[in-house]
Amino acid sequence: MPARHFFIFLFAQLLCLAAARPSPAVILQDRQLYLDAKKDYEQLAKSKPAPQARGQLEKIAERFERLPQEYPRSRYCDAAYYYAGKIHQDLYQSSKETRSLDRAIRNLRLLVGKYPASAYAGEGRYRLALALETGKGATQEARQQYAIVAAKYPSSEWGRKSRERLEALRTETARDVKQESRPVAADTQRATQASAAPIVLKEKRDETPQPRLNKPAAPVGLRKIVIDPGHGGRDPGAVGAGGIAEKDIALAVARKLAARLKRESGIEAVLTRSDDTFVPLEERTAMANKEEADLFVSLHVNASPNGDAGGVETYYLDNTTDEAALRLAARENGIAREKISDLQFILSDMVQNLKLEDSITLAHRLQGSVVTQMPRRYGEVRDLGVKKAQFYVLVGARMPSVLVEMFFITNKIEARSLGLEEYQDALADALFDGIKKYQEGALVVKKL
Repeated sequence: MPARHFFIFLFAQLLCLAAARPSPAVILQDRQLYLDAKKDYEQLAKSKPAPQARGQLEKIAERFERLPQEYPRSRYCDAAYYYAGKIHQDLYQSSKETRSLDRAIRNLRLLVGKYPASAYAGEGRYRLALALETGKGATQEARQQYAIVAAKYPSSEWGRKSRERLEALRTETARDVKQESRPVAADTQRATQASAAPIVLKEKRDETPQPRLNKPAAPVGLRKIVIDPGHGGRDPGAVGAGGIAEKDIALAVARKLAARLKRESGIEAVLTRSDDTFVPLEERTAMANKEEADLFVSLHVNASPNGDAGGVETYYLDNTTDEAALRLAARENGIAREKISDLQFILSDMVQNLKLEDSITLAHRLQGSVVTQMPRRYGEVRDLGVKKAQFYVLVGARMPSVLVEMFFITNKIEARSLGLEEYQDALADALFDGIKKYQEGALVVKKL
């Protein structure tokens, strides 16, 4: 290449790089926007109570909300979401206006969803839980959010407050159950006291049959299943030989399973993600609850430092002392192994609300189908069994829920097979048959 052409090419490349890189002026603008809004908020918070400064506080919150919209790559986005959420939450506390509550929840969800590792995430998630509990009455999701804060930030102020709220909710639930049982006893007592009095049955005999006798039977079987392809976006999950990623395998199998469920059984299948998108763990079960799904199935691929490790295992949510299960849960949860033990008190509080027996049955059906139906020409299928573990992604689900570890991406033979579309089809078929067997078993129980 002639020297003149080379320098022209080099100059053009430099121009492209300059155009792609944010200018110092843009960087300073987002910083200034954040600092000015923060300064005005702090001054106003000291001088006036929220009711008197409502209009000014709303404008400051709007300035915080502008920052992520205008500067989505700014280092201040997480702080902006936090302050916007905090301001609207404080405004709701003083006015009880729904619009303030909704904006608080929106900003706090964006904070913990987009920036789960932020310094503001612990307090932000606690505030989100509090808004859901006290504002929306969504105690189930609030419990889930409190549980995550308590487990991820055990020694912080927000971890302590979350444990207190979990204990308070548990006490309130127990008290409500006790109060509901009182009228029954009172009615029995009144009926006993009145037993000597004459009883007139004429009006009862003249009544028409109860409407419930004329209602059609409720439909049986599975109506909707939420399938959760593990990881996604910036979270690749485990990575195997040749760069094959867990997130891609999980999504491919989930799509195939969803298509077959719809095509051959008429069951609606909802994916927690349909593309390479990052979805926070707690939002996955929240989606299943919102969809009022009948089952929640989370799909993952296993990994191990031992390249010979292989096989299939299926998990349901429960306490465990098995060290291998604890390490696996730590990896899938994205936290340190030491923090897994913090889930013990959470599960003891929540496990009573889980459909544990149904989850165990579903786990066995899926595990058995994958082990027996995968083509042997790709190698031996090791049955690692059905186990219990503490996975965040299963916490809070109000339906039978399991997590399937579909072979080991760190095993060269299994990783090579997982990359084949034919093998992914076989996996989806095996999972479909497992769901079908679970459904058939549930129908038999209903008929008994």
